[in-house]
Amino acid sequence: MNASFGARLRLRRHQARLSLESLATLSGVSRATLSKIERGERNPSLSSAARIADALQVPLATMLSVAGASSEVQVVRGDGAVSLVDEETGAIRESVLPVVEGVEIVRYTLPPHCSAGPFHPHSPGAKEVFIVLEGEIEVRSGTHRIDLRSGDVAMVPGDLSHQLNNLGDVTTRVMLVLVRPGAPGEDDQELAEEK
Repeated sequence: MNASFGARLRLRRHQARLSLESLATLSGVSRATLSKIERGERNPSLSSAARIADALQVPLATMLSVAGASSEVQVVRGDGAVSLVDEETGAIRESVLPVVEGVEIVRYTLPPHCSAGPFHPHSPGAKEVFIVLEGEIEVRSGTHRIDLRSGDVAMVPGDLSHQLNNLGDVTTRVMLVLVRPGAPGEDDQELAEEK
């Protein structure tokens, strides 16, 4: 994942005409760390990767995955999702499908007593739907605190700072559907052409 994320980071940064210093200011990730990520020498943490994508104004799935398929029917097998493992916490974020028409589907796996985030707010009007597949999770969205367990579903504002906390003793798996209103689909033709 190092080289591909780093290559996408460099491409997107150049497309946005941002220096490393500017991106560091926007993302809160140091210039040195950004440089190492671009060179494939360092893997970003889940939180850092999300902050970088937000600063570049692209979905994190776009930074993690290959170009979206052009077919109307898309299948991603169980082991085919593009994942990012946070080396600090062990949290796993898997981009299940390419972003289509502003909808992003993500699977999180959180080890016991692990947190993912806090994540910066998404664009105004965004919504996040959490579907708990296994275990229990605490979702914090702005001032809201929601405790969920297997089978529960919650929708929260996506335009607030948010965090996922597994406070239990077992691994938790959660599906997240992020909906950005009015956002176009991400075909990533430019990224595909760069390869």
